[in-house]
Amino acid sequence: MSGMIKDLRKFNRLARIGNSTFGGNSPNGETLASYSGASTQHAKYEIINEKTMKVHYQGALAVSSKSMLNSIMGKVVNDALEYVKASLERFSKEYKEEFGTSDNLVLKINESTITDNVEFTSYSIYKPTQSGMLRVTMLVDVSGGDKVKNGDPFDFDKDNEELVKKVKDMVKDALKSKANKK
Repeated sequence: MSGMIKDLRKFNRLARIGNSTFGGNSPNGETLASYSGASTQHAKYEIINEKTMKVHYQGALAVSSKSMLNSIMGKVVNDALEYVKASLERFSKEYKEEFGTSDNLVLKINESTITDNVEFTSYSIYKPTQSGMLRVTMLVDVSGGDKVKNGDPFDFDKDNEELVKKVKDMVKDALKSKANKK
């Protein structure tokens, strides 16, 4: 994996969607009021380059003991991965709607990069439950989403071509007027 950006336009399109999906509705488009987990979990995107992004999941936990958490940890992490998968589906859908691509943006979780940890935020022998934060981080491989139909808002070359043409015309005019003065 290389951190070097080779396609700045695609990187900017990914960043536009990734930066706008923090918070708000659940990954399935339901409002916060109708989605029980929305207030206790979220996924945040970090665009590394146009082919890779990192997803940070964070969710609140309440368990009766650490041993109970150990017995259900696999299910808890799988639930977090389902949340992230739904979030990635929403990301792809928003990307296609925003930029009108003719090919689909494919986001695939790199299974070998999944890491998880739990940090207990309250731990008291006098409370029946212990609360904590589950954090799951993973890399996501990005492919597709290159064929933009609606005109790429990050197509700077077109703007630069027009600017270069204007500057060349101004230089020609200045040289002509200077030649006419002689």
